[in-house]
Amino acid sequence: MHIRIVSATRYSEQNFWNYSALGQSIKRLDICKEFAQIAFENSIGLPDVYNKAIESSATSDGIVFVHDDVWIEDILFIERVREGLEQFDAFGVIGNRRLVLGQPSWAYTSLEFSWDQEVNLIGAIAHGDYPFGEIMKFTNTKGACELVDGVMIAASCLQLRQRNIQFDQQFSFHFYDLDFCRQLRKAGLSLGVYPISLTHQSRGKLGTEEWKDSYIRYIRKWDQEFSNSSTVVFSTPAHDNFNPDILKLMNKDYDTIVEVGCSRGALARAYRSSFKCDKYIGIDIDEDSAVFARNHCSEVIIGDIESMNESAWNTLFPSSLWIFGDSLEHLKNPWSLLRRIRQNLKPEDSIIACIPNAQHWSVIARLASGNFQYEDEGLMDRTHLRWFTKRTIIDLFEKTGYSIELIYPRIFENPSENQYLPFIHRIAQIYDGDTNDPSNDCIPIQYVIKARPV
Repeated sequence: MHIRIVSATRYSEQNFWNYSALGQSIKRLDICKEFAQIAFENSIGLPDVYNKAIESSATSDGIVFVHDDVWIEDILFIERVREGLEQFDAFGVIGNRRLVLGQPSWAYTSLEFSWDQEVNLIGAIAHGDYPFGEIMKFTNTKGACELVDGVMIAASCLQLRQRNIQFDQQFSFHFYDLDFCRQLRKAGLSLGVYPISLTHQSRGKLGTEEWKDSYIRYIRKWDQEFSNSSTVVFSTPAHDNFNPDILKLMNKDYDTIVEVGCSRGALARAYRSSFKCDKYIGIDIDEDSAVFARNHCSEVIIGDIESMNESAWNTLFPSSLWIFGDSLEHLKNPWSLLRRIRQNLKPEDSIIACIPNAQHWSVIARLASGNFQYEDEGLMDRTHLRWFTKRTIIDLFEKTGYSIELIYPRIFENPSENQYLPFIHRIAQIYDGDTNDPSNDCIPIQYVIKARPV
C-alpha cells in the first residue's frame, strides 16, 4: 500500500518546502515528493482539494489528509499510517468515542464549549509553533471512535470509493472533518484513533462568524431534530478563557508560580507561551478540569487549598508568585489562607488576584428590588461564599500582612448604569453622610490586585 499525503497551502511551492511545518517534515522524513499531493497557493476549500486526491489516487492507496501547519515528528510515520489502516478504514490522532446531538466539535458537547468527559476522549497531540510542543494526551490513545479532529485523517482509498464517500463542499474548512466522520460511520466504515506523534501549530478558530455559519449548515444536515428544537446561542470556548489583566501583570519570568483555581490551564498556557517558568503549579477542586490543566501546568493538584495538609502545603514553597483569578471569593476563610501564605513568602514575592466587586451597580439594583437571585456564573455566582467591595478588598490584604502595589478596576461599560448611579450616590450620602461620590466604585465589575508581603 502506497501512502499519499494530501494537503493545501497558501505558500508557493518553494516556500512550502522551505517554511511550512508539513513541508519541512516531509523533507526531514525523506518521503518521496511523488506521494505528496500539495495544492500550492491554494484559494479553494479543503473538500475540493481532498476530493481530487480521492479521485486521482490508486484504489490500493492509503490517503493522509493533513493540514500544512503540522509537524510530523514520528520518524516511522508511513509505517504508522499503514498500521492504523490495518485496524480502521479511517483514523485520526485524537477524537471522541461518542456522538452528542448538536455538538460543535470532536471535543465539546455544547455551544458553551464544555469539554466532554475524559472517558469519552481519546488520543494525543501536541500544540506549538515548533516541533515537540505542549502535549495534550488522554488516558486512552488508541481505539474506535465516532469523531476525529481533521488536523490529520488517514483513510483507505478503496473504502472511500466503494462507498462513494467524498468531503462535502459546503464545508470549505470548518466542520468538513465532522461531516466526513459521520459519512464514514453512516456507511458502516470503521473509524478510530491511532497514535502518531504530531505537533499542530494552530489551536483552531472556533466561534468566528464563518465557523458559526458552517455550524448551522452542519446541524441542518445531520442534526435536524436539534436544529428545529434549539435556539442556537454561541459562547466563547471555556478552555480559552483567561483574564488578560492578570496576564499583563505576569510580565516577567518566575521560578515558581502557584495558581489557585487554575481551571483548564488557560492562563498557564498563555503565560508560558511568552515567559519562562520552571515550576507552574495549578490547584483546582474540579478533577475534570485538572485533566486538561496538566497539559499546561508542570504540576496540578486536585483538592481544596484550605484543607491541604502540611506536607502537601510545604511543596508549594518557595514560590515567587501566587495567582487567585476569581477564586478568593469561593473560599471559606480567605483571610486565614492569605496569612498562611504570608508566613512562607519572601519580601520580593507577590500575589496577584482578581476579585468580583459586590458594590457593582447591578448588585445594588438587585438588592433594592429584592431580586437577589443566584446564577451559574458572574457576580451572582451561586458558589461565591464571600463578597468584597474595593474598600474591603484593601482591608483583606492589609490586615493579612500585605502591601497593595496596584489595584486596577475592570470595567465593562453598560449604558444602563447611568440610570442607577445618581440614586446610589444619594443612598450612600444618607447612610454615612459622606459627601464623596461612591458611584465610581460601583462601575467596575472586578478588581485586579497586586500585593507583596510587608
